[in-house]
Amino acid sequence: MTKFYTDSFEETMKLGERFAQKIEQGCTILFFGDLGAGKTTFIKGMAQGLGIESDAISSPSFQYLKIHQGRLNLYHFDLWRLENCEQFFAQGFDEFLQDPQGVSCLEWAEKINLIQLGPTIKISLQHERENRRIIEIQDEKAPTS
Repeated sequence: MTKFYTDSFEETMKLGERFAQKIEQGCTILFFGDLGAGKTTFIKGMAQGLGIESDAISSPSFQYLKIHQGRLNLYHFDLWRLENCEQFFAQGFDEFLQDPQGVSCLEWAEKINLIQLGPTIKISLQHERENRRIIEIQDEKAPTS
């Protein structure tokens, strides 16, 4: 596990951008953290790193999935409103996981049973104080600076 500290929205985005530059296609990334912890901000940075306009990224709270095209497709899931794991699979969302042309990011991953399919990375974000975030990445390919 690698631990990072960010002190602003911009720093969290930059970390996401660096992370995306090293990400492998077909990867599933599980995001954990309280409301406002920076999950969507990190994914905005990832979008930039994948050649996607970061302004296109928003929390898809009333949609479970938004698809963005870049160097790799970005499948952005927001599972906040998901009632149960069966609902995720019944809608066929698991077919997007490990798409060799994309990367899947699942916000509120605790809403489903932790799926261990291929390369899975867990990212946990938490507030340390007002603007400071602690970001823990469980993957050996995480950026080192």
